[in-house]
Amino acid sequence: MSVQMPLIIMFTDSLNLPIKSDRSKQQDQILILPGMTWEDYEQLVAAESSYLISYFDNQITIVSPSPSHERLSRIALILIDTYCVHFNIKSWALGSTDLKKAQVAGKQPDESFDIGTYKGTVTSRDLAVEINYTSGSFADLDKYKEFQVKEVWLWEQHKINFYRFDDSDYQLIEVSHVLEKLSSNLVNQFVNLNMISQDDGTIKAEFLQALDPDF
Repeated sequence: MSVQMPLIIMFTDSLNLPIKSDRSKQQDQILILPGMTWEDYEQLVAAESSYLISYFDNQITIVSPSPSHERLSRIALILIDTYCVHFNIKSWALGSTDLKKAQVAGKQPDESFDIGTYKGTVTSRDLAVEINYTSGSFADLDKYKEFQVKEVWLWEQHKINFYRFDDSDYQLIEVSHVLEKLSSNLVNQFVNLNMISQDDGTIKAEFLQALDPDF
C-alpha cells in the first residue's frame, strides 16, 4: 500500500517517551520504512526538505541529522573546497542534491561534488561524503554502487574511510584518487568530534598549514 502524502514523520523528540529528549536530540534520528515503492519515495522527497532520504531494495530510510552530524559534514565540505582552491582544481559542490535511478535507488548524500568538469546529472557524482553518525552501515555503499559514484568518503565509528569504485564494487583506499595525494589520515585529523566546536576559519587555516607548511 502506497504512503499517503503529506507524510508526518514522528521522530523521538515528538513522542511522549520516558527518555531525556535532550539526549535523543544529540543523535541522528532514523526512520526505516520497509515495503515501500519508488513512487512513495518520489512523493516523500517532493514533500520533505529537512531530512536526508534514501531508497533501496523497497525500503525508504529517513534521517533527521543531529547537530554533530551536520557539523562533521560541514567540516568535510570546508576541507574539500579548501583543497581544490589551493591546488587550482575545478570543483562544483552539489550538497545533498538527489541521486536517482528510477525504480532502483535514490540517495541524498551529506555532501557531493563534481570534480574537474561539471556533469550536472542525477545519475552520478565524482565524490560523495556520507556521515553515519549514530547508525548506518556499509549498506550505503550498495546504494552508491547503483550510481557508480567514483569515490565515497564514509564516516562512521569516529573515522572516515575513502572508498573508490572499481568496476563493480568499492575498494578501501588510503589516498584519494579524485583529489590526488589527499590521504584519509590527514582528513581524519579534522573530520572528528574534537573539531566540532572549532570555527571554520581556524579549520581552514590549520588544514592549509598541514597541506603546505610554508603557506
